[in-house]
Amino acid sequence: MKRGWLLLGTGATALFMLLLMSFGQRRYARIPWQETQLYWENEPKETFLTGRQVREAVGQMYPTLEGKLMEEINMALLEEKLENHPSIKRVEVFSKLEGKLCIRIWQHQPLARVHSQGQRYYLLEGGGHMPLSPHYAARVPLITGALPDSLQKPMAQLISYLQKDAFYRGFFTGLHLENPRDVRLYPRDFSQHIYLGGLQGYPEKLEKLRLFYQTIYADSPPKDITRIDLRYDDQVVCQ
Repeated sequence: MKRGWLLLGTGATALFMLLLMSFGQRRYARIPWQETQLYWENEPKETFLTGRQVREAVGQMYPTLEGKLMEEINMALLEEKLENHPSIKRVEVFSKLEGKLCIRIWQHQPLARVHSQGQRYYLLEGGGHMPLSPHYAARVPLITGALPDSLQKPMAQLISYLQKDAFYRGFFTGLHLENPRDVRLYPRDFSQHIYLGGLQGYPEKLEKLRLFYQTIYADSPPKDITRIDLRYDDQVVCQ
């Protein structure tokens, strides 16, 4: 009998809490909009798009939010619209009790800037594209020459590999593709042209280069070396 009363009391408490939450949600939904707040995640010192651009995109859906109730704002549709912007990777739209519409934005983090065959864009992880921004230029390696569509994903994988390696992170300022079998790297602090060859087997080639620098360049870089060729098995050929 006591157990029955206990179960009944627990059920009544749960029902009361559900009713209270439902009442609170209905009351919360009737709160009018007060302001829009933007939050930038993985934010660089500058942003590829401005807060004004984000607010203008919101204004295309809701020309005026003054006097609009929070329940009248389609947050899922607003997320979808904002995620169509080429500089945005992900968006979360939510609201707060005091009538604040909150927009949290994750920008794309470009791997490299590409100047290829008259086209200029950022290369993204996975080989995707992002247009250049008039508001901010990311400090990333520059890729020049002929970068065909078929090599964009392998090139992105190479840049990601370099960024994740403690030795090579920030090491190269540029890459040039004379053709798919002739990829050249340009170190930040040295004047050599490094001939990688094709994009196949680059981890082994870069390991040879690492050992070369750590051995030959241990004290100071030789000034008479202008070319380092990694295209030969088990060899580093210098000129």
